[in-house]
Amino acid sequence: MKIMISAGETSGDMYGASLVEELFNIDSNINVSGMGGQLMAASGVDLFFDPTELSTVGFVEALYNVRTLYRVLKEMTLKIEKIKPDLLIIIDFPGFNLKLARRAHQRGIKVLYFIPPAAWAWGGYWRARRVLKRVDMIASIFPFGANFYREAENSLNGRKASVFFVGHPVLDRLNFKAFPLCFNEYKLDKNKQLLVLMPGSRRGEVKNLLPDMARASEILMEKIQDLQVVLPAAEGIEVKFIKRVLKSSINNPDVVKVIKGRSYAILEHADYAFIASGTATLEAACLLTPMAVVYRASISTLLLSKLLLRISWVGLPNILAGREVVPELLQNEVTPDALVCEACKVLENPRKKEEIKEKLKITKEKLGTAGASKRTAKLAFDLAQTGGGT
Repeated sequence: MKIMISAGETSGDMYGASLVEELFNIDSNINVSGMGGQLMAASGVDLFFDPTELSTVGFVEALYNVRTLYRVLKEMTLKIEKIKPDLLIIIDFPGFNLKLARRAHQRGIKVLYFIPPAAWAWGGYWRARRVLKRVDMIASIFPFGANFYREAENSLNGRKASVFFVGHPVLDRLNFKAFPLCFNEYKLDKNKQLLVLMPGSRRGEVKNLLPDMARASEILMEKIQDLQVVLPAAEGIEVKFIKRVLKSSINNPDVVKVIKGRSYAILEHADYAFIASGTATLEAACLLTPMAVVYRASISTLLLSKLLLRISWVGLPNILAGREVVPELLQNEVTPDALVCEACKVLENPRKKEEIKEKLKITKEKLGTAGASKRTAKLAFDLAQTGGGT
């Protein structure tokens, strides 16, 4: 069996690697090739391209890489024609992957979309129908996402795709696990409160958000004597780059300890966190970490989002809960003073911290159970082998 897979961002690389490992558990003789990052390569994917460095922030910003993306799209299409895979699995990255899916379908290749576009949030039924016409199966990571695609499917004439809710892969990485943190190794004090900064997994996000997060940290350390600040660098972001941004943003950049990786262990022990909107907010929610969701985009992206956004929140924990569980600071609201205000509500009030943790427990339950990668691998294997899934 030959399967091609396409992931274009750091998170897609991570989830793709877990999915491929589960595919090999089903049949170790499967040949898997395609596009992704180093985690997918390590899992056994014969990698043609690694586009994770192309990840950008926002709609219009992505146009800067459009020539490169079309070159890779053309070359991936040629690979599909040469290999003739039994199945193409696409993961997130819709601007690229939907074009690839259309080309695969035109060549008679079955397509499974793992982590499809959030049509329930952006674009509505027209966007969902566009996806459904180009794929054979959807593996949704949110229950309301699967329901939305099923509703859109009912309004389609002709060919339809199968839609499944598989659960969120973040639970595969977090559920029933403990993440010990060696405080001595990182020169951290167990007796001090821990503030975590997570400005994103892309350079643009770090440039946009870290200066305000860092300035807020300086203010907080003056207000709260038993506070320490840690920034776990995301995969794909160099520590040197982060330190350069810190140096240009605050008087004493050394107050922020930059650690490569270890984000789960750090979040699990955190008393509060400033986190860029994205998957990291959901990971923090699963680890019951009180947080402020932070997001800032360009004016062009903001205007487009106002036209297309169909929901009241941008933070995944709030979207999942259907209400505000954690505060969101967006655009001009992202200031050091605003960040300090939100953090103090928790850092200076242990009862508030426990209240937020209880709300996050309820939010986490809505994600379903662990096993998303295993369930998706089974669907993919069945689709590649027989054209169906259960």
